[in-house]
Amino acid sequence: MKIKNIDSETDLQYLQLDKEFEYSDMEDNTVTESEIKKYAQQRLDTVESFLKVTRNSSDNVKSEVSTRVVAEKLTSRSYNSTNGVKYARLYALQNNPKNLVFARASLDCTNFVSQCVWAAYGGWKIDTEKFTNVSINRTRVANKERMTSSWYGAKYGKGDISNNFCGVTYFYNYVTDSKKSFGPQGKGYGKASTDKFDLSKVRVGDVIQFYLASYGNWRHSTYVSSVTKVGADDYKIFLCTHQSDHKDISITEYLSNFDKARGIHFENGKFSS
Repeated sequence: MKIKNIDSETDLQYLQLDKEFEYSDMEDNTVTESEIKKYAQQRLDTVESFLKVTRNSSDNVKSEVSTRVVAEKLTSRSYNSTNGVKYARLYALQNNPKNLVFARASLDCTNFVSQCVWAAYGGWKIDTEKFTNVSINRTRVANKERMTSSWYGAKYGKGDISNNFCGVTYFYNYVTDSKKSFGPQGKGYGKASTDKFDLSKVRVGDVIQFYLASYGNWRHSTYVSSVTKVGADDYKIFLCTHQSDHKDISITEYLSNFDKARGIHFENGKFSS
């Protein structure tokens, strides 16, 4: 009996019936057609079950191998806040299209902050006001170097920007997710009303976000460029920002205009490139 196309990979040519189902001219050994079909179906079910188990086993092996390969390719990258600040200060007020590395988002505050974080993780080939490395850095952005499939920006002039890269809350939830195995890794801290936000916890290279009650959400992201202790409990903290573009603006300007604040410290992250 020929049976074809049980699945896309298998063409079972013959199914052998047991001797008890062999045809015979003797009346007392006669087997009805329905019994033959029933038995044949049982055998088919057995074969299909075997093939299903085999396929599942193969898929599991492929998945395990794929996971191991990805894990082997991931490299731990340190978070260098000095490089993040260099990028923040160089691009906080830069609007010349010839010098821009990333595309600007319609609401650009978190998009800019993500760029600073990207630079701190080594995605950016450090540049100066001569902007000699723009082409190299645009290529890095286009190739998604030091980015992930869930956190990526767009090269200047074209491309998509992920929500995790440019959205205030999306960014916070993504980078502080300790369960993910790769990408930028941060820890949230200090969420409080702006009059009670603990400035002593803030470090250079942190991201500070602000909440506006009139909108009912976290509204703005900023990058910490400078922290100086000026008294027992007093700190001068400066930020670089986009949307309202500022280079080294005092954090007090934001604390007085928003209702809540929270911060993010960054640690080593794992990337495939």
